[in-house]
Amino acid sequence: MDINRYISSGVLESYVYGLLPDEEHSEVEAIVLRYPEVRLVVNNLQQQLEDFVHNYAVTPPPALKAQLLDMIHNESTPEGEALLPEELRLNTHMVSNQKAAPPPAAFTAIPGKKKARDRIWKYLAAACILILVISASINLFLLKDSTDYKGRYQRLIAAQQKIDADKSLESNQTASFRETEGDESLMNDPAVIWVKTSGYGHHNAGAASLGWDKKSREVYFINWQLPEPPENKQFHIWSVSDHQLQDAGMPEINRSNTGKLQHMRRVIENPKAFVITLEPKGDSTGPDDAEIFQTAKFK
Repeated sequence: MDINRYISSGVLESYVYGLLPDEEHSEVEAIVLRYPEVRLVVNNLQQQLEDFVHNYAVTPPPALKAQLLDMIHNESTPEGEALLPEELRLNTHMVSNQKAAPPPAAFTAIPGKKKARDRIWKYLAAACILILVISASINLFLLKDSTDYKGRYQRLIAAQQKIDADKSLESNQTASFRETEGDESLMNDPAVIWVKTSGYGHHNAGAASLGWDKKSREVYFINWQLPEPPENKQFHIWSVSDHQLQDAGMPEINRSNTGKLQHMRRVIENPKAFVITLEPKGDSTGPDDAEIFQTAKFK
């Protein structure tokens, strides 16, 4: 069953206004019990109808109640007949001073006026149904837009959180480095070139910084987010130049030295890039593509 098409068909509005035959009325009630979406629309329509009646209700004159009660108490007398509007009187020729005549066996409404009243009510019901259909369509349109805007908002929040996390990491890196005594000037030393590492292959986690001093040829390492290696493995730093692969040393990776600068080995050739490998302990034959963990290139 196409729920959206059923909702927009107008049958729910006719149901709420009591314009459906008994058979269709029972069918709608069964569908309302079966489908929560239809039940929600019916509840909204009923609430709109109640709000409409409440907002546009007209308070009757205070004397009207007394007049109606007087009509009811004297409905079978000439006085009570005279109080009724002319179109509702059983005998328009009855005079108050005449003896009351027995009421006719059945009351027959004036055909022309009855048809006119029925037409007016049908037009009003059709207009109300049309207004409610338009309102339901607008609500569905606004709901779709609201869902779209909500998705955009969530994507913007996620992007902002990533930016904040990157800024926080950069701030923490600077703060941690400055806590290291004796090495504070290295970050601002023009002779030291610093690069950040990035994950390689399926090793997409982690972050570190590598520096190379053009004067002393010494390599510096700062771990930020590299995980501790397994017990039988170690991280190894390699400098890649035009002519050879140079061993830059094995850093210590643990929680206690995270954010602290470590002095590694000197490399003679000007490095074009650095590679950090994860390899078995004691193995220093060179990086294997399957074990490359992080890379960093000099500009």
